[in-house]
Amino acid sequence: NKIRNITRETLISKVYLTVDIAYGSDVNLARKLMQEAATENPHVISDGSVKRPYTRLEAFEDSNLLIKMGFYVDEYGSQWAICGQIRQGIIAKFAANGISIDYQQIVIHDAKNPETREGAAKTADDSE
Repeated sequence: NKIRNITRETLISKVYLTVDIAYGSDVNLARKLMQEAATENPHVISDGSVKRPYTRLEAFEDSNLLIKMGFYVDEYGSQWAICGQIRQGIIAKFAANGISIDYQQIVIHDAKNPETREGAAKTADDSE
């Protein structure tokens, strides 16, 4: 029995990338734009020799929707830099199409303070 390093036979690597979008966003459009951003990158393999870039709605999170994309790149050692390039493309495409990359939001209400039950707490600027 021999041990064989199968990663040395090819530079191709599979990569996953996730993006959070706001609830209410057009999920199908977001998925399409993510696939476009990947396909436009010259290091992403989209010629059919391996599975083309694909996306799926991965999860319903507390504050957003998580979309996961899988794709293959032609340079194993550069996969993270390539992901960074694709993320920049996604940001530009989302901005041009009104899709918000969301972040976790937590609202805290103080049950003992009646002011916070009726809305957001006043800031220092509001109290003057």
